[in-house]
Amino acid sequence: MKKYIYFLTLIVHFLAFCQKETVKITNSITKNADSFIGTDGFGNYFFMKGSVFHKKSENLDLQYTNFALGTPSKIDMINPLKIVLFYEIFNTAILLDSQLNEIQKIDFSKTETAIIANSVGLSSSNNLWVFNNINQQLLLYNMPSSNLKNIGNIFRETPIFYQSNFNYFYWINNQNELFSISIFGSIIPFGKIKLGDNYQIINDEKIIIYSNNEFFLYDFHTKLEHKLNIVEKSFKNFYYKDQILSIFTNEEIINYKIIIP
Repeated sequence: MKKYIYFLTLIVHFLAFCQKETVKITNSITKNADSFIGTDGFGNYFFMKGSVFHKKSENLDLQYTNFALGTPSKIDMINPLKIVLFYEIFNTAILLDSQLNEIQKIDFSKTETAIIANSVGLSSSNNLWVFNNINQQLLLYNMPSSNLKNIGNIFRETPIFYQSNFNYFYWINNQNELFSISIFGSIIPFGKIKLGDNYQIINDEKIIIYSNNEFFLYDFHTKLEHKLNIVEKSFKNFYYKDQILSIFTNEEIINYKIIIP
């Protein structure tokens, strides 16, 4: 009887998962960029043109460039008022305000503890997530004080993908297993996920996986997967925010409205 109820519950979850998610195109925007970074909730688009970082809308085009550091390897826009540009080659992070003014530069080579950063992202309480390649240790770096705090145990291997928010650092290992760790060091293993060419975790339950020219929405708590009906098969990047999936092609940025339960 218990097995029957559990099976019925899974069916209900699956039907709800499939029925509530819908996809429809909303608009497209002609672009002039080399790489698309993402959007914010105020109608602004962020992209790279050469080594110049742009924030652009109909009435705005702000720019930031750092000739000494070149092109950032990763840009974290979880907080549009405090954008993090990570230059892995130079072991350096730059923080920008909403007007793309530089507000802080952090050279991890000059910290009290030796750090070669592989991953950097914004956390809570004026901290940065930093993965130290020297000892495979995840850290919280406090920006005002430069204090470092070890989070969790030493990793067995360098993540092949990472993404963070204020409270959690997510990563995928070489076996395509997904994990999260909290700011308090609690690790949750979510098991294996579909092998993808690119990923974006969109909340604390779901991840978008781009695999073999198709998009999939995967709930890593219920283990349910649903294919998204996206027409574009050739593009450079994608970004999801506030129920909008933006597809960056060679010619334009195409926006889809995705209603996710």
